[in-house]
Amino acid sequence: MNHRTKTILLHLAFWSLYVLSEYLANIFHYRPGEGYLLWIHIAEGLPVIVIPAYLTAYWLVPRYLEQNRIWPFLLGIAAMMAFVFAGRLGALYLWIYFEEGSDIYIPPSKVLKNTIRDYSVIALAVCLKIIVDWRQQRQLNRQLREAKAEVELQLLKSQLHPHFLFNTLNNIYGLSLQQSDKVPDGIIRLSRILDYLVYYSQKEAIALNKEIELIRNYIALEQLRYGKKLQLAAELPDVDESLNASPLLLLPFVENAFKHGARGADGKWWIKMRLQMVGGRLVFSIENSKSPQAAPGNANGGIGLKNIRERLALLYPQRHQLTIDDSEHVFSVRLEVSL
Repeated sequence: MNHRTKTILLHLAFWSLYVLSEYLANIFHYRPGEGYLLWIHIAEGLPVIVIPAYLTAYWLVPRYLEQNRIWPFLLGIAAMMAFVFAGRLGALYLWIYFEEGSDIYIPPSKVLKNTIRDYSVIALAVCLKIIVDWRQQRQLNRQLREAKAEVELQLLKSQLHPHFLFNTLNNIYGLSLQQSDKVPDGIIRLSRILDYLVYYSQKEAIALNKEIELIRNYIALEQLRYGKKLQLAAELPDVDESLNASPLLLLPFVENAFKHGARGADGKWWIKMRLQMVGGRLVFSIENSKSPQAAPGNANGGIGLKNIRERLALLYPQRHQLTIDDSEHVFSVRLEVSL
């Protein structure tokens, strides 16, 4: 049974218990053989309770209460109570009119007592929703802590492979022997990568521009290694300074392209990547050539697509879309994230 089906069944069970309790609590007010009238009364009043309950739980609470906007939330609660009162009063007038054929005066205090009772049911439903959300958030926080610890553990093993450091240092050493003017730039870029890993990778969120700078430094050092053997096209513009993202959000895809890319059928090895902001969403795409001998599914090494998907699901639940295409000659990734 999936989560959606389970949720629907729980909602149906709650309202079924409410209907049953209403029937058992009021059946003695009706004469024998008039039980059907009670079912009609319950069905008539059900929307007056159900609609405010769901509006409160799924609109007022997340939109105002969780955002600490107390006054709009209280105004919304007052509006829901007014809706319940008006709905009950109107339904009672309508029922008496059709039953008695005339309009009579109904003391609002009598309806108010029923309204308070109705709103206690609404409050119970909303509280149960808040409790369920709290438990889910607590579990998510625990999973995030575990995932963060796992990411930190795998950082030097996967995100920054020791071979990368070894090869980079060798490249810089070789350039120094040639007295190349690229040596200072290579050292600075390597130091900035290490600075990022030491001081920024442990944080929950960092400026997105820091991640972009990390990728620029990473690919610049890889270009020192591969030179003209690799055709690289990278569009990595700076973004708004206020945009934040989880550390190492994009680097795994870049590292994967360098570690598992190879010359394609045309004898060329290429990598293309592009980052852009589209309507408040980060869109990052990257693709690389594959060896003709590499079967589909064998070019997705690195920390593994499974771990990447799990981490994205924890960090950006229902706020991201990851599309991976592992074709015969090209391995491509497209990630969209609402920041």
